[in-house]
Amino acid sequence: MNPYFNKRTVTVVIVSLVCILLLWMLGLGFGNETRLSKNTGAALFGSDVYLGTWFVFMMLVPIGFGIPYLVVRFVFRESIHDYGFSLGDVKAGVIVMLILLPLYVLSPLAPASIGTEKYYTYLTESGFLKPLNVALHAVSYAAFVFGFEFLFRGFVLFGLNKGMGENAAGKWIAVAASAALSALCLIGLPWIFPVSALLGGVPMGLLNVRLRSIVYAAFFHWNVGVWSDVWEIIKLNISRTLW
Repeated sequence: MNPYFNKRTVTVVIVSLVCILLLWMLGLGFGNETRLSKNTGAALFGSDVYLGTWFVFMMLVPIGFGIPYLVVRFVFRESIHDYGFSLGDVKAGVIVMLILLPLYVLSPLAPASIGTEKYYTYLTESGFLKPLNVALHAVSYAAFVFGFEFLFRGFVLFGLNKGMGENAAGKWIAVAASAALSALCLIGLPWIFPVSALLGGVPMGLLNVRLRSIVYAAFFHWNVGVWSDVWEIIKLNISRTLW
């Protein structure tokens, strides 16, 4: 059988595409994050539009983690530890995160500079911009990151790599495919997010393979997202002061 097209690799790709479609249907991207708030008229964390975003964050857990877990456990009959759900090489992981600290604090300045608050309008709502609400948002975003990272840089990355024999060619194909699928999932959001997922997904995927863990890339992803919002909020406050 072709080493690139076998039961495992085809299953991994199909399952990931199904998960992406489910997330789109539930409101990820294309301006649909506000749909739930508009339909219910419900506010959350001091925002009139945040409920839909929070709902998508929460749904990444059953979709991004739950569905792949069921496939790994009952179709492949394997442990999720083999798909990056472990601490892996802790010493190397901690060192890498410390080295990358300036990057995940400063790289979010790029999204903040292009006006993503026009999409994430809750960042302009005074009710949302209270310390407790922002903290709850950061915790909620961790659920999104967990599901997203396990789906693409756990299930897809390690699943494809295992399916292709865990050789050098298989590793690079798996890394590229996981980055491409993660970018596809973010289509419909501001352009910088799918582009960042595509370009950043390659080094993060290689890091996951080296460390045998999704934990460190997930930590990096979470920090980038939180700092992106922090810089947006700072920018908005400075703008209001100046004008």
